[in-house]
Amino acid sequence: DCRRLHIITPSRWLGEEAARSPLVARFSRSVIANGMDMAAFAPRSRAAVRESLGIPSDTRVVLFTANTLSIRRKGAALLLEALRGLTGVPGLLLLTIGGESLPNAGNLPVRHMGYLCDERLLATVMTAADVFAITSLEDNLPNTVLEAMGCGLPVVGFRVGGIPDMVRPDENGLLVEKGDTAALQEALARLLREDDLRARLSAGARRIAVREYDMAHQAKACVDLYERLLAE
Repeated sequence: DCRRLHIITPSRWLGEEAARSPLVARFSRSVIANGMDMAAFAPRSRAAVRESLGIPSDTRVVLFTANTLSIRRKGAALLLEALRGLTGVPGLLLLTIGGESLPNAGNLPVRHMGYLCDERLLATVMTAADVFAITSLEDNLPNTVLEAMGCGLPVVGFRVGGIPDMVRPDENGLLVEKGDTAALQEALARLLREDDLRARLSAGARRIAVREYDMAHQAKACVDLYERLLAE
């Protein structure tokens, strides 16, 4: 009976989109976020990882990752614009992970690690960063944010889609309005310059990741929902 269909969305944003859809608005809905293996995506020794990658300890590293780095909706061009104008952050490095390197980086130092499919290797490389940047112009509940949070990285990005579900300003990251590169630059500068703030948001990122996005929580939420629907 299709009338008993129940829609599960990973983010509140997608749930709101479903509520406006003429196809599925009549069905009941729940939000159950994606889960992540938080034992795999966990902080490593940043000093040891940087030593193995040849990244100096005093470098300030911004991480950007996507399956396809150049796809427009991921907003790499906006991140590059913000980073090129960043001042007062000596030793700045953009660390990228994805299927291809970024074009037109100009004079900005970039270290491209390619596509990493092994979770533990990915988490190890991510740990080399100080900050994770998510500049998507549209997105649902990107796994890259969950991975970064699991590794204890504070997140800076645009307030779009399901990203505000995960990133809570001044608790585990900083969000700005979509496309506002000046505000993005200011947020990045704040986190890269202020060690105490970065440490506090880093701890918050890991805490929220384990508390809300470990796969065990997702599994329990699904079981609870199925039991409720069967009871009804």
